[in-house]
Amino acid sequence: MRKLASSVVVTGLLCLAAQAEDVEFFILWGLQGQWHGSLEIEGGRFLKVETFSFEEQYGDKWEGADERRASWRSGTGGQMDGVHVKASVTAQTVFHLKTGAASRDLRWSDFLADADAKVPLGGKDQFLVLGRGNPDRGPRLPRSIPLPTIFQPPQPKDPIALPDACGRTDEPVVVRLAQAPPGALLARRLAKGDGRLYLEVCSPAGRLVGRAEVAFGGKPLGTREMDGSLWLSLQPRIGAVQIQVTAQPGVEDAPWRAAVLHVPTTLIETRGPKLYVNGEPFLVKGTLPRDLNDADAAYLKSLCANTVRIGTNSLDYLDKYGFMGIVMTGRWPGQF
Repeated sequence: MRKLASSVVVTGLLCLAAQAEDVEFFILWGLQGQWHGSLEIEGGRFLKVETFSFEEQYGDKWEGADERRASWRSGTGGQMDGVHVKASVTAQTVFHLKTGAASRDLRWSDFLADADAKVPLGGKDQFLVLGRGNPDRGPRLPRSIPLPTIFQPPQPKDPIALPDACGRTDEPVVVRLAQAPPGALLARRLAKGDGRLYLEVCSPAGRLVGRAEVAFGGKPLGTREMDGSLWLSLQPRIGAVQIQVTAQPGVEDAPWRAAVLHVPTTLIETRGPKLYVNGEPFLVKGTLPRDLNDADAAYLKSLCANTVRIGTNSLDYLDKYGFMGIVMTGRWPGQF
């Protein structure tokens, strides 16, 4: 009976936590230019979404809405536009907002009860205003909500240096683990601005622990006691390296025993306003906004051009003719 009573109490609490509430709010934006925007709801549903201050003569266009998503195109008007929303939400509901180059996840708690919230988006005069109720009520003194924390990449921890021969042959770098990883493995690439490429062997399922032995060509390169992941480093070059992860002798066999990670070793990075390729300064010279043929490529090479602008359906031109590529995705930043 005690177990049954506890189960009933827990079930009741879960139902209470997931109870839906009908709310009304608005999102206004101070963003210039033409861009695509959308608002999606996760863990709830839209009851009604309508525009606020949209003007067709300035290029504003409403693309429609359903219970899950609303989308629009903003023109070049100089005043605050936005959306007025009625929705059914719970404490777990998340709104995914995309406005041009900016994306932001919002919760009902971000809409303050006693004031409007001003959310900076990083650029000059680029911001959102969040408020409860109908935007026709007029503004309340806003409080500023800071930008979310910017992702800081991890710092390589005592990386094992790989020899220059890595990636020039089909022979893999062999990593032998003393303890099984918690799940599937991957290798993340990282640059520090020192001309080296750093590889972090890790698992999205959890931390790697225990002893790791690294070898190449039958020769040991080093051992590490892992505290979350294993770091390697090498001189970047055009190509790729294979990392074969296996078990040390005596470790129980597992599906990950023959895992092979195929990692590109080309490194393109920015240091301030400068572009570097494989640790060397790279000066962009020349772009061409159309398809290439042999004659065009030869002519551009004769002009010392090293870069072409192409679409995603022409990436093979880069390898064929030996150019750096500026790739046109055909989408606005807010559409990613």
